[in-house]
Amino acid sequence: MKASLAVALTVGAAHTASATNASVRVYTNTNLDDNHRFFGQFAPGVIDSVYWCCIQYQFTDKGAFGGLRRSEDLQANLDAFRGVFKQNWVVGTVDEAFIKSAAAFDSDFMKEQFASAAAAAQQHGIDGYLVDFEPKDDYSEAMSHNYMLFLKAFKSAMPANVGVGMNVAGWGILNRFEEYAAANLTVYTSMSNTYFGNHPSRSIASLKEEVAALPKEAIRVGIGSELTSYTSGTQGDYKWTAPALTEVLNALWDLDIPRVDVWRADIDVAHLNITAFMIDGLTAFKNGKQYGAFLPWPPIEQANAH
Repeated sequence: MKASLAVALTVGAAHTASATNASVRVYTNTNLDDNHRFFGQFAPGVIDSVYWCCIQYQFTDKGAFGGLRRSEDLQANLDAFRGVFKQNWVVGTVDEAFIKSAAAFDSDFMKEQFASAAAAAQQHGIDGYLVDFEPKDDYSEAMSHNYMLFLKAFKSAMPANVGVGMNVAGWGILNRFEEYAAANLTVYTSMSNTYFGNHPSRSIASLKEEVAALPKEAIRVGIGSELTSYTSGTQGDYKWTAPALTEVLNALWDLDIPRVDVWRADIDVAHLNITAFMIDGLTAFKNGKQYGAFLPWPPIEQANAH
């Protein structure tokens, strides 16, 4: 059954790739059995790429790259889904003390560390590194500037076939979009500012700010998954409804950033399912269609006004 799923996903991906420039990626764990179950909720080709999460790598407080963590589990997933996904990225971080130190990110030592990261990517077939960095309490301009310099050096050191991206958000240092544009990253993907479905207009307003400051082709939009049930260990309820999802997905077409990154609310818990309306909405989106053509609800704020 697992082998047939991989084949089906591969065929579907080839069929839909030419139909639309929309993209749906998913943050997922390295639990192979759970991933076969999770991806099986979607029709072939809806999910085109994956972020293997979380802390799959780390730059230490001295800047050392420690290699890929849990590399055996990661490799098992990469092998099982080889050829299924267009891109496989790993999610990791950098120690706050190293960013705060204002080290020379282009030093010979760091060039060696970045070279190790590039070699690890080539060895395992990794297409990119997503940096998930959130300082605990230092939201200074110096911190965000140092972080930008680190990201810029990281990206500059990678070969052309290995990307570098960052998580942006609506708080702390992560909303200084103009600062991070200077790093010229492959991906800028949103977190808290777009994860929740209870205020879609706020999400859209934040995305307009990103479009104004960041390279449009690099912007991706994070959405927290809505589950059919919740249990201990889930990431919480992201409050999505079909009308809210309609509004946000349609706005992505209007803004010309048709790229969604789904954060699994059940990333730490196996065997939970995404709601049918979210699966249907993402499927329509990936196929290049306005979700409202299938679910003709008005925007959620308009619906609430009646």
